[in-house]
Amino acid sequence: GNANVPVALAAVPDGRLFYAELLTGSVRVVRDGRLIPEPFISLPIATALNERGDPRGLGLLGLAAHPDFSVNGLMYVLYTPSPEEVVVAHFEDRDEVGVEEIEVLRQPGNAGMHNGGRLRFASDGTLLITRGDNGMQQLVQDPDALQGKIMRVNPDGSIPDDNPDPESPIFASGDRNSLGIAVHPGTGAAFF
Repeated sequence: GNANVPVALAAVPDGRLFYAELLTGSVRVVRDGRLIPEPFISLPIATALNERGDPRGLGLLGLAAHPDFSVNGLMYVLYTPSPEEVVVAHFEDRDEVGVEEIEVLRQPGNAGMHNGGRLRFASDGTLLITRGDNGMQQLVQDPDALQGKIMRVNPDGSIPDDNPDPESPIFASGDRNSLGIAVHPGTGAAFF
């Protein structure tokens, strides 16, 4: 009942549910229907509200459990440590506390304008990351810009050999501000 703007959920094999709070920078854990009092992690984040008081695309935006979470305990997050940066990192679950932040990617943002920020693991184990156009629509088709793209990286942030360009994390382009991503459980097709 006191969830503070939950924006992403990640269920893990042991039945726990992790959720990200947009404006607090906290990942919280629900076990057996009860909220664990202490956050899994609390990140220092930049946040902003527009003139109506709505969030502006800054904060803790994405969350995804590694496909082998039951073995490695890795939980991935996408957050904005400053208005000009977007970070993807993972933490290891140790007794419901996230430890050892490992940064996977750090990219430019734009004061919270259209950061996208959703994470999902594809059926092949790669990590899909949505990035908005940062309010610069002219960049969504630019192959040298990360804005307005869906990126596909290996769990360590390296670029998969079978990406459309094996030198680039860009998997798809032309998205204004993709706020959702899903992977079909049967076919493995990704939907943005």
